[in-house]
Amino acid sequence: KLKVVDIMMNKDMLINDYMVYLATLGKSKETQRSYKTCVKRFFNDIDIEDAKEFNEMNTEFFLDYANSLREEITVATINKHMKQLSSFYQYLVVKGIANSNPCYKFPKLNNNDIEFKEKVMSKDEVKSILKVADTFKVSDFRNGLRDKTIIYLLLNCGLRIGELSRIEIQDID
Repeated sequence: KLKVVDIMMNKDMLINDYMVYLATLGKSKETQRSYKTCVKRFFNDIDIEDAKEFNEMNTEFFLDYANSLREEITVATINKHMKQLSSFYQYLVVKGIANSNPCYKFPKLNNNDIEFKEKVMSKDEVKSILKVADTFKVSDFRNGLRDKTIIYLLLNCGLRIGELSRIEIQDID
């Protein structure tokens, strides 16, 4: 059984124990991976040396933390992170490391709550990417057409790479 002292000496041990906790709750491997990434980022972004510091964090602290993420990730992703950190805090409460979960009543943010700068590519950047695609000649027959099509789908349809990779020929009209 993990002791609070052992945990703070090894944050990786704490994260691994949290993964066991998530598995016990029946969370999928993908969910576990996502939550682990979130908690690791949290530990990298803040400096926790003592377990008592978990009890010093309140909702205001997490609002400030969410605000600090706004330059890098979307509001929807920030909301997801806060949900994941709430789960992590619930684990800390269950283990007796934290007294309460300051994320429990964390408000769901919308674009008005946090200033968010959209990351949009300029026309010149798109032209530059398409020009590079011309150099990817898989064969003389294709002339980079496949790569240009992929880039056009990603940019014009807003597809994610995972969505694009799952497209089958019968999906195309």
